[in-house]
Amino acid sequence: MQTLILSIFLLSNYAFANDEYLSERLEREIQKSDFSTVDELTENERVIRDLSLREQYFKEREKPWSPIPFRALLLKGTRLVDIKTGKVYFTSSDIYVYAQEETNGSQVTFILNQEKVAKYKTFTRNLRSIERDISLYPEVDVNKSYLDKPKYHSTDKIMEIESHFSFHIETMKSIFFADLYSGTETLSTANRFQSKTFFNSVLPVDFGISLGFQKGLWNDTDNQVRWSTGYFGPSLRWQFAKWGKARFNTKLGIERSFGFTATGVSSRANYSSLLYEFELEAVYQSSIGPFLFGWTLRNMSWQLEDTDTPLNIINNKIDITSTSIFAGYRVDIDF
Repeated sequence: MQTLILSIFLLSNYAFANDEYLSERLEREIQKSDFSTVDELTENERVIRDLSLREQYFKEREKPWSPIPFRALLLKGTRLVDIKTGKVYFTSSDIYVYAQEETNGSQVTFILNQEKVAKYKTFTRNLRSIERDISLYPEVDVNKSYLDKPKYHSTDKIMEIESHFSFHIETMKSIFFADLYSGTETLSTANRFQSKTFFNSVLPVDFGISLGFQKGLWNDTDNQVRWSTGYFGPSLRWQFAKWGKARFNTKLGIERSFGFTATGVSSRANYSSLLYEFELEAVYQSSIGPFLFGWTLRNMSWQLEDTDTPLNIINNKIDITSTSIFAGYRVDIDF
């Protein structure tokens, strides 16, 4: 009888000593992958030193296999026994832990430390598995911050390029050919294919380069001259107006000729040319892309470099003015 009274007295004192002893709460909510709180349980030297958990008897399975560790909630007030020392601890709050049954279906379950090694043991009824709950969580890195994207936002491209392709029908004064070949016709016609590439920027003026190829014909009563040449040079563009799906641009450019040759009935000559270009352009944004329409004014300085026919000329250089209308298409490329 005295032993029973002493046991009741010791257990009553233990309930109060346990709260004072575990003053630092073990209820530090941890993320699902952190179950180290169990390792922080400290020894209660003032209470039951030799009390050990009575081994529960169960019938071992005929073919036991290694149970799989699982994540669980260890209930408040659970009695834990240190596997190595046999010392007993009580939890002062619910704790998330890694656990592993002694055998599948066993009434005893081991509590694992951070290295997934069994450190304590308790009754299985003191645990509530949370594996099914965790499986419902999205598989994201809990240590990474994910910022919400704004509903309306834009992305800055590294480079925005516009490529213009246009075909020109051109008319020019040909007093130069009339003087060189003693003719009377003062007009000539030409067709020109031109490509211009512009780099879009935050500036009001866009910079670009121009590459063109021209073929022309001067047709006099007694003579005929065909020429072909290429042009290359820088160009500027400024958008001065917009209306609905239409945009209106002004372009300025300087171009130098290359491969400028002219062939007559019985002669051949090489020329060089430097020109200044002014262009008005309308861009219409259609359902299949932007189309270009416009008008061009060019002031060209032609110079005769060499010829295989002796010519009686005073000046081998002359300025020529031309006008053209054009139509084309624009291709936009973002890098």
